[in-house]
Amino acid sequence: RFSTPSIFSTMSSASSPQSQIIMAILAYSFCSGTMLLINKMTLFHLPYPSLVTLVQLFVTLCIIYTMSLVIRLPVDPIRWKF
Repeated sequence: RFSTPSIFSTMSSASSPQSQIIMAILAYSFCSGTMLLINKMTLFHLPYPSLVTLVQLFVTLCIIYTMSLVIRLPVDPIRWKF
């Protein structure tokens, strides 16, 4: 469906599927745990959960848009259909 972006194709094709799965699990766990700690610290100092969520969504949007321009990451267009 989509071609693999060059940033993600740095893993050697010689590495085993098990090691790729383990690395994916470790990376997800690290990102998830880090985000949980950052959210808890942020909400402790800034007690506005809606603002924190809004900022996180905006930053995510900016990152995805930048990656789509820089490394030609395939991104579906935003459609406003109701």
